[in-house]
Amino acid sequence: IRAHLAEFLPSNRKYAWWAVGQALLAEYTQEEAAPDALVRARKLAAEGVERFPSSPGGKHCLHILKSIEAPEYSVEAMRVDAAGRRSVRITHRNLDRLHLRAYNLDLEALIKTARDNDIFPEGAEARKIVGARRPDAAWAVDLPKTSDYRDHRTFTNLPQGLAPGLYLIASSAREDFAATVNRTIGLSVIVGDLVMIKRDGGGRARVRNADVAGGKEVLVLSGGTGRPIPGVTVDLYAFEWQKGHTRVESKATDAQGRVWFAPREQPGPYFLLAKKGRDVAFDPDYLYLYGGSEPRDSRAALIYTDRSIYRPGQKIFWKILAYKGRADRGKLSPDAGSGVSVWLGDTNNRRVAEAT
Repeated sequence: IRAHLAEFLPSNRKYAWWAVGQALLAEYTQEEAAPDALVRARKLAAEGVERFPSSPGGKHCLHILKSIEAPEYSVEAMRVDAAGRRSVRITHRNLDRLHLRAYNLDLEALIKTARDNDIFPEGAEARKIVGARRPDAAWAVDLPKTSDYRDHRTFTNLPQGLAPGLYLIASSAREDFAATVNRTIGLSVIVGDLVMIKRDGGGRARVRNADVAGGKEVLVLSGGTGRPIPGVTVDLYAFEWQKGHTRVESKATDAQGRVWFAPREQPGPYFLLAKKGRDVAFDPDYLYLYGGSEPRDSRAALIYTDRSIYRPGQKIFWKILAYKGRADRGKLSPDAGSGVSVWLGDTNNRRVAEAT
């Protein structure tokens, strides 16, 4: 269709309906994967607007032209990072500059007052903060020209002087952050050095008069050095979206930067907050504290066949590797001399052949 329109349209430029075909050709050109596709589509649409601006095709071309030239952006940021780090990624087109502000927030107060699972301010709540307070930091990012009308990415640092804590990072295409003829975005970032890592297991506890393993081990590290941090307070909160989130347990990390939360009769969901001085770390992801059995020696086997698909009448050659040991410790060895039963099952799970 593109090839036909490109050949047919030039000889019919005197008719107003030529602009309809021009708009259609511009739309098809927009969809091409070529790097200059939007440049060529814009040129086609601009010709339709210039020649027949008041016609249906000319108006359609104008819509295409404006959509290609329209400014657009989105912002992403690291959930946790240090001040001065390259943490904010801007995806943009047709925009010369983006304005950003940082507003310090009281994380524990937000947890205490939240009545749903969205603890960080969003939407109208974020806009209210921007409209009512002076920012703790403000900066602007000059964006490179996007002459191909496609999305490009530019990175910017968090301001060097930000104190540790939770911040609302707000962005705006206008310097005054006005609500009209503008696009504003808000996202939450924790500035600091604490990093939390969760992993299963790590201890034992009595639950319902039984000795059980499981739970979660939490490791708190320095983001700057990777070393464990002792003496960090780690709070375990229960998600309670109707009554408000409640702190159910609090522990301090040991010399290896570790704490362990035992399995609980009510396994979850929970979330974690870590604090040391002004530094905080927050993990809002659902955490469940289930019990588990103690790892022990186990036996298993791997089976191999000489091909993945067989035709009727072909012989199946197979091999067994039996092994034993502790998978949790990575200590496995061949289970030499052990008897292994092997059988072939059909689609109804009936054994049609067996061997030992």
